[in-house]
Amino acid sequence: MKCVFCNCELKKHTQTIERRLKNRIIYINNVPVDICISCGEVYIDDSIVTEMNNMLNRIQFKDLNNVLFVDFNEERETNFKLFSPQQNKLATT
Repeated sequence: MKCVFCNCELKKHTQTIERRLKNRIIYINNVPVDICISCGEVYIDDSIVTEMNNMLNRIQFKDLNNVLFVDFNEERETNFKLFSPQQNKLATT
């Protein structure tokens, strides 16, 4: 696959993706992406977007901070885990 903007090759990589949901900011770490080696444009496969949306639908916001960090790989393998930036501790739901 090539970049639609500059026609250069794409490279597999992981990236942190920011999403907003119910007045909260959620950072999803380690999201598999394709990134253009020339211009830096990021492409996310439809199946990955679906998985991210499923993760976000499972979040319970009761008593949680306004900014959350989620690890994409850990969600795929285990129960959903949230990282609290203020406490630097792992909080599980």
